[in-house]
Amino acid sequence: MSKNVLKMLMLLGLSSPMFASDDAANALGMVSVMMLFFFLLWLTVNVLFLLTQSKFAKSMATSNEQKNTSAVWIWTQLIPLWAFIAIPVTLMKLNEQFKLYMVENDLNGNPMVKEYNNTWGWVWFGGSVLSLIIPFAGLIGLVGVIGFWIHISGVKNSLVLAKQTKIQG
Repeated sequence: MSKNVLKMLMLLGLSSPMFASDDAANALGMVSVMMLFFFLLWLTVNVLFLLTQSKFAKSMATSNEQKNTSAVWIWTQLIPLWAFIAIPVTLMKLNEQFKLYMVENDLNGNPMVKEYNNTWGWVWFGGSVLSLIIPFAGLIGLVGVIGFWIHISGVKNSLVLAKQTKIQG
């Protein structure tokens, strides 16, 4: 292992100078760096996903503040066990908010607006719950997250476009 990598591992507290020549310690250090990398990658993707959810909720703000999806419900999805409560609550609140927004802005039946459907969100949640029991069921959750992410991005864009067209027209 190169001296630069060992220095980096020592700075991160993942290796000790007295074990610098030991292959097992080097392997452990590399595994630790890889785990740190994948954790940071997971965190980055989650933050980007939650930003998309937050922008979606903000794009359909209603006059009734209590019907709007709170950022608290969205961002607390990062808390591991609490997420099993926050995710379904967020899915239900986004659905309720979408319906109210459509009525308030007279957008029902507008062909420009994609209909919001939280099926992908429930696939994501179901896959996440199943992954606690069946290890590879997390792939179902991953597919659900990707589908939900694409869906809410598309619906948000259609709402923004419909609103701009309505203002101009």
